Amino acid sequence: MSKTVDFLHDSKVFYLASVDNEKARVRPINSVIEYDGKIYFEISNKKEMYQQMLKNLNIAISGMADGLELQVKQ
Repeated sequence: MSKTVDFLHDSKVFYLASVDNEKARVRPINSVIEYDGKIYFEISNKKEMYQQMLKNLNIAISGMADGLELQVKQ
């Protein structure tokens, strides 16, 4: 997991897509941490994105960093 977090930190800004009433919502974020081998995005529980992720765990993350390549398999 640390390679993923390192990549996202190197990206500076990355994008998280959540689902809002069956439509994708994409937002830039820049705060991510790793804790106990899991990735956590620092999002206020007052934000729509947080509420959307509680309803539907399907999300996508996209970021770019110069000279870096990352492949994540589930």
